[in-house]
Amino acid sequence: MQVFVLGMHRSGTSLLSRLVHELGLFVGEAEELMPAQPCNVEGFWERLDVSELNEQLLELAGGSWDCPPPLRSLEATWSRAENGEVAAACDRARAIAWEAGVGIGAITNADTGTFQITAPNSTEASDTGSYDTRTIDKAITAVMAVTFRVE
Repeated sequence: MQVFVLGMHRSGTSLLSRLVHELGLFVGEAEELMPAQPCNVEGFWERLDVSELNEQLLELAGGSWDCPPPLRSLEATWSRAENGEVAAACDRARAIAWEAGVGIGAITNADTGTFQITAPNSTEASDTGSYDTRTIDKAITAVMAVTFRVE
């Protein structure tokens, strides 16, 4: 069975994917993985198609891998069930799972995670969340986890 490691940019997904691989679990064929780059010469150990799907979903909501969209933008994007691009992205996720020999089942767990409430353009982050009181202008980043049953 294939293991998919999902997470936000700079959250340790490459490290975790490599550890999963080193433990003998299958993370993908070599040609499916993101190639090594000067910034990560050991390789990313993450499936390129899954990373591209993540980028597509973030882009639909007005963000990117290095600039997550505001929470209200995500909510607006996902609440439009008639949005053909969102439906196409969901179909692509199902196709990736199907090619790996699994299906995406029901949600088994949803964790609200942490909120990073910082001054605009701040790079501050905390594992337990943060709330910057130095300015009334705020940027809010929500980190959430959803676990799906694999069928």
